[in-house]
Amino acid sequence: MIKTLHIFDQFLPITEVWIHNLLFNCESIEHHIGAYHFLPVNNIDINKYKIVYHAQDKQRLRYVGSDKRSLSRYMELLEIKYVHITQGTTQSKLTDYCSENNIEIIHAHFANIGWEFLSVARKTGLPFFISFYGWDYEKLSFINPKYDKRIQVLFKEVTGIICEGNHGKEILKKKGCKSDKIFIQKLGIDVENIVFRKGSNEKKKIRLVQVASITPKKGHIYAIKALAQVVERNKNVTLTFIGNESESDLKAKLEEEVRILKLQNHVSFINQIEYENLHKTLSDYDVFIHPSCYADDMDCEGGAPIVLLDAQAVGLPIISTFHCDIPEEVVDGHTGILCPEKDENSLAEAILHFKQMDNKRFSEFSLNARKHVEDNYDIRKTAPRLTDIYKHSLL
Repeated sequence: MIKTLHIFDQFLPITEVWIHNLLFNCESIEHHIGAYHFLPVNNIDINKYKIVYHAQDKQRLRYVGSDKRSLSRYMELLEIKYVHITQGTTQSKLTDYCSENNIEIIHAHFANIGWEFLSVARKTGLPFFISFYGWDYEKLSFINPKYDKRIQVLFKEVTGIICEGNHGKEILKKKGCKSDKIFIQKLGIDVENIVFRKGSNEKKKIRLVQVASITPKKGHIYAIKALAQVVERNKNVTLTFIGNESESDLKAKLEEEVRILKLQNHVSFINQIEYENLHKTLSDYDVFIHPSCYADDMDCEGGAPIVLLDAQAVGLPIISTFHCDIPEEVVDGHTGILCPEKDENSLAEAILHFKQMDNKRFSEFSLNARKHVEDNYDIRKTAPRLTDIYKHSLL
């Protein structure tokens, strides 16, 4: 077993369940988790992990969900199961923890966390990996220019940078990271336990759905504008947004746009749902839309939204964009239709294409989507790559 200390800001936001899927399926790795905040997420076996945290942060622990009994149970487990770091700075105590527990690898998740805990890697001399996931590729330096130099230091000192796909790798190379320090780790989903429902458009009604935090890079506004064009030609289309607002006032602006375009009977907003309910919810819809794009502050997917894999596993064809690593997750013309970023005209045509498609062809998209994730993104196939990356550093 390779003993690895993973360091997070939060473990684990509901929108990052894919991290759990990755770690949980690396059976030859003993995972130790350090984080500032612990967020209980339904359907995760936290007994899998040895939890490290700074005791003073217990008062700042935040809970995502509404079941108070679940929170109470979580706190009981916190007291019984978790290793507490109670004295000194987080960095110095984590250094001691690595020595006392024979940690072999340190893995920071997101670039800013990598910078914050670089001192632990320096003091221990252990192999040090950082995973980049999205906003840390370009937004981090855009909003805090100090990270331009900091990231160069990280590139020089880390053992490896882990990214999701080839687009992310190219961004890192352009920023100055040596190619031999970049490792691609595909994320994945538990396909085997997701019920497939072969898609159909026999009723010639398209129920679109997008599951995403309400933030500019998810492109909600372009989906709304595209829908307005479609409704002018065919009113038998609906669009449901599922997700919580992560940027102030954006949801209100989207709702205002819906009113201006007179789409109130076609667009609905639903709050974020637990991951364990995601696939059943998706089965109520026909096509998954996710028009990701660069935001004004350079926020981007970096890799690709993992929910695109969940949707394809259920059997939903995808409408998305040629953004970051999305073309690896969604095969244009085979499992979905990809459009240029911020192009509502192309998105509208894609919606109409699925609307007018004969049922046989529509079902082929659905079957192709499922097979694509079975072949390429089953977590049981993708997770072992992380073990290989770690082993390479221990040779």
